[in-house]
Amino acid sequence: MVTSKQELIEAIEKIGYIKMEDRIQYIPDLSILSLMENRGLKGDRLALNFIFQNDKGISIIRHEGSYGGYDGLFEIGVTDENGHLIYDTEITDDVIGHLELEEVLEIINKIKKL
Repeated sequence: MVTSKQELIEAIEKIGYIKMEDRIQYIPDLSILSLMENRGLKGDRLALNFIFQNDKGISIIRHEGSYGGYDGLFEIGVTDENGHLIYDTEITDDVIGHLELEEVLEIINKIKKL
């Protein structure tokens, strides 16, 4: 199980989905999350965006309020070049939760092909 932000980045880089030309945006601690205790959450809270060369990206989060967060799973959304969620892609029209790392990697591959 991926438990930290760094492990997630390393797992994605390892299979070549993230390249030097891609941008990684670390989202600072969300104010509401910094007020919460890490009670029962499997793995670190995380929130980050990857923006790819096609100016599409992925927002990956895991915290107490995310879909699947308490189980150590990820929630993702497709983003524009500024990291804002977009809801009109062939991948999804909403966020997708309860994802294992392998499923996140599959979605990254799809986003890069948009």
